Amino acid sequence: MYFARNKNNMCGIASYATYPILSKTPTNRTTTYRSTTSVSITTQMPSNLIVNLNNFLVFGPGAGDSILSKADDTIFGPYALTQNTPYLDSTYSSFFICINGYIKFSSSLGKQIYPYYVDLDTRYTGNILYRRLNATHLNNVKSDINAVNSTFTPTSGLVVTWYQVPRYNVLGLTNGYYTFQAVVVSNGIQTYLMYNYDSSPSLPIYWSSTTVGIDTGSDYNVFNANSSINMATGSNVNVNGKWIFKVDTTNGLASSTLPPTTVTPVPSNLIVNLNNFLVFGPGVGDSILSKADDSTFGPLSISQAIPYLGSSYSNYYININGYIKFSTSFSRQIYPYNTDLDTRYTGNIFYRRLNATHLNNVKTDINAINSTFTPTSGLVVTWYRVPKYGSQSNIYTFQAVLVSNGIDTYLMYNYDNQSITWSLTETGFDSGNDYNLFSGNSSIVLPNASNVNVKGKWIFKVDSTSYYSLTTTSSTPLVNANFLAFGLNAADTVLPKGDDICAGPVWLSQNIQYLDSIWSDFYACVNGKIGLGISNLPVDYPIYPYKIDLITTSSGNIYYRRLSSTDLNNVKSEVNNLVDSTFTPTHGGFVVTWYRVPRYGSSSYIYTFQAVLVSNVIETYLMYNYDNQTSPIIWSSTYIGYESNDAINLFNPNSSINMATASNVNVNGKWIFKVDSRFIWPTTTTTTATQKLTYTQYRLNIRLIHAFNDSLNDPTSTYYIQMKNTFTRFVNIFFSFFFYYFI
Repeated sequence: MYFARNKNNMCGIASYATYPILSKTPTNRTTTYRSTTSVSITTQMPSNLIVNLNNFLVFGPGAGDSILSKADDTIFGPYALTQNTPYLDSTYSSFFICINGYIKFSSSLGKQIYPYYVDLDTRYTGNILYRRLNATHLNNVKSDINAVNSTFTPTSGLVVTWYQVPRYNVLGLTNGYYTFQAVVVSNGIQTYLMYNYDSSPSLPIYWSSTTVGIDTGSDYNVFNANSSINMATGSNVNVNGKWIFKVDTTNGLASSTLPPTTVTPVPSNLIVNLNNFLVFGPGVGDSILSKADDSTFGPLSISQAIPYLGSSYSNYYININGYIKFSTSFSRQIYPYNTDLDTRYTGNIFYRRLNATHLNNVKTDINAINSTFTPTSGLVVTWYRVPKYGSQSNIYTFQAVLVSNGIDTYLMYNYDNQSITWSLTETGFDSGNDYNLFSGNSSIVLPNASNVNVKGKWIFKVDSTSYYSLTTTSSTPLVNANFLAFGLNAADTVLPKGDDICAGPVWLSQNIQYLDSIWSDFYACVNGKIGLGISNLPVDYPIYPYKIDLITTSSGNIYYRRLSSTDLNNVKSEVNNLVDSTFTPTHGGFVVTWYRVPRYGSSSYIYTFQAVLVSNVIETYLMYNYDNQTSPIIWSSTYIGYESNDAINLFNPNSSINMATASNVNVNGKWIFKVDSRFIWPTTTTTTATQKLTYTQYRLNIRLIHAFNDSLNDPTSTYYIQMKNTFTRFVNIFFSFFFYYFI
């Protein structure tokens, strides 16, 4: 006989609709079978087997587990608990296990725990293991529960594990299996239930109101999620495959449609310290927004009116979907991550006004870009492990901090290590006209970048909109790959916004020899070139990493500075490793960085590149760095190179070279040239042994020349004495001539 089952009677007195195939008759909850060729009995589990699955409580005979007899539609028990356990307003001293994926506390079907209530069958394969927990395993579970209740210490508990158990099949065939676990622990007053689910190779288990949950005894599942949730990849405690519920009372559960909101409260003393975040949690005074979706909360008061983009505000609103605003309209929003978020099932949003201690902590961050700023009021909002709507796997943590002294206002965004990328509509802030004042691009992963050279941290001055005509609101990476560090926190100066302008002269700490001439200062220009000058002589522009018509009026920034001792040491390492192991720069050079600068008349072409010049008085090296995340820069003799005063470009490869993906030192995007003399450094994408030999011979000749030059400064050298005598004779002849004709 073939049996189509009444689901409500599984593990009970079954009712069947019969079809003539194979006989299977229930008798007092036991089953008799007719042998078929499809039946294969599995081997016994080894008595010392211990199974460690990711995030599961350890199980197996070696961990003290007993194994249920092989069966189908069978309930086993009662099994005694070591201590009376409160469960949904009643107290129980024993429990029952059903093959079909549930646990109950009485012989009736009321108040069931069902991690996966479905028609299972262990007759041919799979095992169900169970035990009461000893002190060691109670302590292991305590660590899990303390994530939602830091003061809880269990004194008794049980664990039941369905290990590689298949669904019922009339022929005993299996098309995969399921592995899941239920753990119940209590301290005699509070009781917690934990479900653990295995992913691959186990079959996926999706939430369903009739198959996954907790029953109060009235056939009402108090765990109400949605059918798109894969239990092995979702969670209500941010550990994939793990779900924790507080189940000693039904208070607040029967009418709830939200699985974790009442059963996983945030501990009142919780304090969270994340790298570079302002500390948060109830333990530091945070309030918690109610669980919700697409909701706005407020108005919330600010201790002192805060200037923001030309207006002043004393209240603010928080929206679940990752933004803050200052009125009921959608204008003037601050949006660290404006996307469809949902805290009904997991995650929390914390907020508070800042006290003196935390204002001082923020002051330290802001002082990196404004050393005189001292905030007197502020607020912080933290989205902590908040998932996107309809997803338990895309979970985000980020924070917005706003501080002011009543005149100046700064906004700080902090991002944890999830993949939040910049988007015009999702990350930024606006002045009320839907214009995002934070200009970036979709290749920027915000937790991995910064505009203040602190990974995941972004700071903006937001008291006035006029600030943005001259400041750096664009995204400045912590350090672009292979670039020398740049930005405000690297002590750079920002070139004023404009078109066809240069900044300078910037005096060097010591004169630099460049292509047989001596220079004392430099000029940084918008149009991708660098000028060199000395005293009041005309400026020459011989260094051009990308000499083209660029503009920074609306976006992009150009940074420049003289090199510090730290910078010199960093450049030394690169030159030593790539071209000259003996070179040591002893005097400052400079670095100029064009960061996300658009071409004039075409904002779709955006470029990032850098030029570095270093010297030890005798030898000078020029380094160009190119970014491969912005528009490609292709070599051209008129756009890229370096030249002496005869206007001949000494860098001549070929026009097919993408500067960001090629190199003359075998590091993509990096180019290094020796520029103290007119010697032409090899310009191919690789440096051959012959070229290196040629360069070695050249360096030897140069050192001989400089040895001669050095001897002229040595009063004891033959060259010095000869030159002194010659000069003395010249002076004597000159004055003799002068006195003879004019005196």
